[in-house]
Amino acid sequence: MTNSEAYLNVRNRLKDEVGNIIDNLVILYPGAGGGYWALARLLFPVIESIGSLKYGNRSTSKNLTDIFENELACVNPKYASYSQVIAQMYRNSLIHQDELRSISYEGKIIHWSVKLNIPSENLVITHREDVGQYWVSLDLTSLYKDLLTVCNALVDSPNNEAAERYEKWKLQKVTSQDSNTSMVNQLDQIIRPFTGTV
Repeated sequence: MTNSEAYLNVRNRLKDEVGNIIDNLVILYPGAGGGYWALARLLFPVIESIGSLKYGNRSTSKNLTDIFENELACVNPKYASYSQVIAQMYRNSLIHQDELRSISYEGKIIHWSVKLNIPSENLVITHREDVGQYWVSLDLTSLYKDLLTVCNALVDSPNNEAAERYEKWKLQKVTSQDSNTSMVNQLDQIIRPFTGTV
């Protein structure tokens, strides 16, 4: 496997899985403005995966914000401006809990606003000063298309370790001396009936 193939594999799955869902949502709900949390739940792990291939950080959040601040920022500079806020409001809340979160800061409330197929509202900040509330909109169709642009650019990028990192994703090595004894015991239970070992 080459670095290009690693990025192509991620891009092709992104197109086949998320792209088909977006296409169907746009057909079924033309002009609808929100309520697409499941789509966001699909996109953020892919962004982290691309970041993992490119940067190899141990922190998945760092892989995510690095892609927003570098590669996605080349497509739309606002991604870098709001990378940490997007990670907290959208990614962290949807990965670790069931609902998107707002952020309280300096007596103001910053909310999320999920959009689909409204590119003019991607990364737009709106506010109601009378109640001290702000909204950061994220158009998931725009984010998806911008990710495809990033993947296409990375396919041609030289000198990184994407292929090696990609191969490591596919096979987790565990030994009988592994510190996760529950995992070792469960693996033993799987293979023991077929190997005759105790």
